[in-house]
Amino acid sequence: MLNENELSELIKGSRENEYCEFKEAYCNFNNEKLFESCVAISNVKGGFLIFGVTDKKPRRIIGTNAYQNINKIKKSIYDSIKLRINIVEYYLDGKRILVFEIPCHMPGRYNNYNGKFLTRCGESTEAMSWDDLNDEFKKQTPDFSALNISDANIDDLDEQSIDYFISKWTAKENGINKNLSKKQLLTDAGLINNNNITYASLIMMGKEKSIQKLLGHSETIFEYRSEKSRIEPDKRIEFKKGFLGYLEEICNVIELYNKKQQIRGDNLFITEIPTFRMNVIREALLNAFCHRDYRDGNSINIKLTSSSLDIISPGGLPEGIDIDNIIDQTNPRNRLIAESLQKCGLVERAGQGYDMMWKSLLKDSKNGPDLSNTTSNQVHLSIQGHVLDPNFIQYIDQLTNFDISIHELITLWHICTGQQIKKNHCNTDTIKSLKQKRLIENIGYGKGTKYILSREYYVTANKRGEYSRNKGLPDAENKLLILQHIKDHGQGKMQDFEQLLQNINRTHIQTLLRQLKIEGKIKHVGSNKTGMWIIC
Repeated sequence: MLNENELSELIKGSRENEYCEFKEAYCNFNNEKLFESCVAISNVKGGFLIFGVTDKKPRRIIGTNAYQNINKIKKSIYDSIKLRINIVEYYLDGKRILVFEIPCHMPGRYNNYNGKFLTRCGESTEAMSWDDLNDEFKKQTPDFSALNISDANIDDLDEQSIDYFISKWTAKENGINKNLSKKQLLTDAGLINNNNITYASLIMMGKEKSIQKLLGHSETIFEYRSEKSRIEPDKRIEFKKGFLGYLEEICNVIELYNKKQQIRGDNLFITEIPTFRMNVIREALLNAFCHRDYRDGNSINIKLTSSSLDIISPGGLPEGIDIDNIIDQTNPRNRLIAESLQKCGLVERAGQGYDMMWKSLLKDSKNGPDLSNTTSNQVHLSIQGHVLDPNFIQYIDQLTNFDISIHELITLWHICTGQQIKKNHCNTDTIKSLKQKRLIENIGYGKGTKYILSREYYVTANKRGEYSRNKGLPDAENKLLILQHIKDHGQGKMQDFEQLLQNINRTHIQTLLRQLKIEGKIKHVGSNKTGMWIIC
């Protein structure tokens, strides 16, 4: 932002042009014209909109009473055109001046207001031509993070963040000449190209001042609420520099509120489990930093409570990725950032992060990462910290000798907690493998088949009675119950048998009835819908 001397020189010397527009705005100003001016200046190279100064030379400072509530108009601008505008009050000659600092548009994406793409042409605001729009759209690239930033260099990067990246990289990979200059090392890493820094290097290592100038909306906002229903956060922090410069700080802040849970299982074992594992938190944060859409004007929002963590990042899931295939498919939106994080060992190979989060959460008997609130405009990751079944923790510990895939582990968890088994995690091969390993057992036949965990789980949990109840009686005994019911009441219908045999499904009951019919012990009389079974 300008200092007072620079502002005075700008008022005295510069004529109004594409990058600087003066408005008298003595009493107030029309919001629509304000939004249009911000869009137009942004769609050239960014610049300044100055209120309280005449636009014709020699310029006079007359002062302005417009927009007394600066935070309110900032929000209105953002809500209308998705631009984060810095607004500062100055007092020159005792008169109030407002300066709007407007960032440049993102490469490949011009800003608009109500569908109108505007630009500055000399001293006037004009509609953009199709040729201009088309030329800019051609600049779009699958990897925004690999684009060079014109007029930016290594001086825009934070020294400590550079050292952090290089130390991690050289520690992970042998053969890197540590005596090379930092600029050469970053060039070798692909983060500097032809003396220009890339968006990847700025996003990871940028100074706060440089990011505010070049990519102001890439900030991360952290909020903690002791209760989820609270409107105002107990703590709020805005992080505005490159994310390598504050990754550890966010993790440390979360750790401050990270309580230990004392878990007692039914067999009286006691253990302590943190509400949030730091490996899960770190991976979730790095996923948000790596895969968010940096062309989008929104920020990353981190919302923490005593038992839940929500990370909301701009842009939907990358093309070809959805909440059903995210474990098995990968398509990094910012490939250079992803590769750089792999270089310095902060993430493993692409696609492993979500897998790791699932495994870590399930081993703590917690639901896996939830993306159900994700939309086409944002990825919403929710992590719950509650331990749901302490006995599952010890059960999983006993499976170390089994080669269990992530989909098998998720299927075991859904069976244990009674959740619907999802097709994207559980297919015929998954069930077959779990049965061969004797980790699950089935109850019933056909479409109504249900699954329970193997007897070993119930023994571990000291729930032998529950296992017997879930497993039910042998078929021979179930058939005796059916015969006894028909003898006692002279007849029997399906609804009677379902009440009698609650642990098995309708398909299984129908199988037992057919077997009794073949054995010549019962027969069916009447129609299929209203008929009944009687003793032969």
